[in-house]
Amino acid sequence: MDNAQANERKGTRYLLYSNKFMEEFKKDAKTKWAAYFVFAHEIGHLVRGHNFNTVDPKERKKMELEADRFAAVAMARMRVQRSDALAAAQSLKARLNIKPEYYPDPAAREEAISIEYDKEWKKVLDSERGKMGGDKIFIAIDPVSFNRWNLIGTASAVLTDEKVIVSFKILPQYNRRTIQVVLCSYNPGIRVNTTIGTGTFNAVPGDRTVEWNYQMDNVPRAMASQPNQLRIYVYDVSNMPTARVGPDIRKKCWILVGSGALVGLAAIYPYTDALSKHDDYAKYLDKQDVFYTSKGTNRDAFYKKADNEYVGAQVMMVTGGALVLSGVVWSIVEKNRARKELKNTICATPPRWRLDPVLIANTAPGIRLGIRF
Repeated sequence: MDNAQANERKGTRYLLYSNKFMEEFKKDAKTKWAAYFVFAHEIGHLVRGHNFNTVDPKERKKMELEADRFAAVAMARMRVQRSDALAAAQSLKARLNIKPEYYPDPAAREEAISIEYDKEWKKVLDSERGKMGGDKIFIAIDPVSFNRWNLIGTASAVLTDEKVIVSFKILPQYNRRTIQVVLCSYNPGIRVNTTIGTGTFNAVPGDRTVEWNYQMDNVPRAMASQPNQLRIYVYDVSNMPTARVGPDIRKKCWILVGSGALVGLAAIYPYTDALSKHDDYAKYLDKQDVFYTSKGTNRDAFYKKADNEYVGAQVMMVTGGALVLSGVVWSIVEKNRARKELKNTICATPPRWRLDPVLIANTAPGIRLGIRF
């Protein structure tokens, strides 16, 4: 057995599969739900009582579509995302060693899965509307969510026995805009994967909900119920968050840089003039030289004035440089702050690899390698 299939032997129905095939299939489909879809598909054959001995191509194609529809219903009831169900179906034909005449066209299979999934998904939502079940706990959404790009300014969340339901409102001015809805958490122990209502949509004004099945993501209820753990973002796709420094801050930074540059330029003339006077001082050694008497001064006073001018020019240059440096550093600091804010805005995923210094038994330093799956 090098794949997965439903079969019948002497009146007993079996579901046969290869562990290696299932692991490779999940890897190809890039989702763990691929294996669930395959099992649901094969179980669909058994539940529908399909005749595996038939060789009629039309009948075999009909059986495959029925099994696909059964799997689509199962995926919807398990709250698996539609894209994951389709990803499994898209990889199925490429992985199985099959007779082409027995299997429907891939586009027809995807269409059948999509239609059945959507129908069942609507039933799931209708059955849960107004009766979320279990003890309900109201939990606070992380206020960091409501940044200047977010189209919503508030949201509420309710935790039930198996999921968190986040409610928010799309205002009329965003009607028909293409929006992206994101639900996430910055707590590394909380993985928000199994959701309903996230993704890219055309905005329709009114109340909306996003559901997160924390049980499916193996998050303990006690952790899911903590306040300020979840963030909800609704973005206009045409105006996605960018790391930008505010105009007032940019203006102040430019004023500092410009002022410093002007002070530095203003110091050039007195600096060069002081250097020229030092050269004259070294050239005319006689204190009573006509060079000094013609200027109504003496050699010592001439030197002191040149030296003061030189020091003053240096102070101006240092001041100008400090102003320019302050403007540049301030700009860099604000840019980094904006980038940090952007990371907090787009639900960036923590790095998969992380090196942390630790103490081993409180006696020796060491390195711990953390791997995020």
